[in-house]
Amino acid sequence: GDTSSYEAFHNFYTTHDLSVASNYDIMLAQMNVDSFIDYVAVSDFGVNTSWPWNREFWCGRAPGSKWQWTVPDLDRCYQSGNVNSSLIDDFKNSYPLFQALRANPNFVNRLLQRYAAHLGSTFYPARFDAILNQAANDVLGEMPRHIARWKSQGGIQSLASRQAQLDEITTFVANRPPQAISQLQSQLGLSRGTASLAVTLSPAGGGNLRVAGVPMTPQYNTTLTLFKNTPVELTAEPAPGYSFVSWSDGSTNPPIELTLTANQGITANF
Repeated sequence: GDTSSYEAFHNFYTTHDLSVASNYDIMLAQMNVDSFIDYVAVSDFGVNTSWPWNREFWCGRAPGSKWQWTVPDLDRCYQSGNVNSSLIDDFKNSYPLFQALRANPNFVNRLLQRYAAHLGSTFYPARFDAILNQAANDVLGEMPRHIARWKSQGGIQSLASRQAQLDEITTFVANRPPQAISQLQSQLGLSRGTASLAVTLSPAGGGNLRVAGVPMTPQYNTTLTLFKNTPVELTAEPAPGYSFVSWSDGSTNPPIELTLTANQGITANF
């Protein structure tokens, strides 16, 4: 991408009504909407209060390349005082691209269910804690020297204070999901409620499932909390050496669409 292509992209969404399906389709041809939703979800989940000056996006120069988003840092995330907060209000009031996309119901549905899928997989506390603990242990041997070097300049004061900060992150991640779900609905003016989708992979190890494009992490969690009355795409992906056979409802198409009205279970047979 370059400045002129971005300006053309920006000009389109600020001058066209994206509730019109044909206009939204033009946007989908220019941007990776899941990448943008992931940026919103990561920023909101951790309550990244530095998001206004941490908006980074890029696009390749090859024909057909789409705009993608990235999160450059998370240093202001996971603070205990923000566990009940939301950035969705910031996005809807201060981010023109979010404002434009919000007019389209398909975008809203995808945002809701992809964010919810991340809460049950990417941000699932057991998975998050495993990654956090591994990263913390990887540098533990360096911490005494680091503390000695930077303590006097406002850095980490002790191993105990470092552990307290890690514990704060762990507590935040454990308590954040219901608050994120509640705030997401409230800030978007919705009251759809949620239901559980319990997934069985048969046999275990025979494959995995993507929910709204997000891969599940069955080693940590197989029951997702999704929004009611909101379509969600499920895609079965066989593991090497396996093939997809069917869903428990008899469908043999790897991608299916569900709309939950109550708690439900589904099995992917490989």
